[in-house]
Amino acid sequence: GAADRVTDEARRTVAVNTLVVSDGELVGHNTDVDGVRYAVASLGPALRDLPASMRRFVVLGTGGAARAAIVALGNATAVMGRDTDRATEALRIAGSSGDVLSWGAPIDGAVVVNATPVGMRGERLPEPLLGEASALIDMVYADGPTPSVSWAEDHGLPYADGLTMLVGQAAAAFEVFVDRPAPIAEMERAARIG
Repeated sequence: GAADRVTDEARRTVAVNTLVVSDGELVGHNTDVDGVRYAVASLGPALRDLPASMRRFVVLGTGGAARAAIVALGNATAVMGRDTDRATEALRIAGSSGDVLSWGAPIDGAVVVNATPVGMRGERLPEPLLGEASALIDMVYADGPTPSVSWAEDHGLPYADGLTMLVGQAAAAFEVFVDRPAPIAEMERAARIG
């Protein structure tokens, strides 16, 4: 690629979305990982109240966004993909020992992380999957809430939407570009205003 070197997270996701010159080298970063971590943190109390035995993340998808979520979430992660071989490969590439699950199967109490394009064209994730979840992180950002985020709002399911994810990514990029903490509260407000 174009980078002289990549961060460990970019290497594990096999994806670079931010390039920064550091000490004369072009360094590749993957801010999707930071975006997922920020989305998880934004769920705060909803996740803290979960018993440790139920604190499980289920990542939907097998591409670069899914690998970023797997890296961000660690080994408490399972993957659902329509192609089980690709799901297994996503776990292997990201260095996780998680499980591969059947697409759409409900997992009691899991935090569902949508790392697929489902929702960009008005589709909703499988209702049984959402119905058994303890929270939703929808990495899709669209003009307005996705159908899955709307479902979560209507059913009282804690969620972090694609805009939350985008703010986390932007904050990470800001920090690598200017080498100081991002004004994340202001960034969040600005993103919500539009």
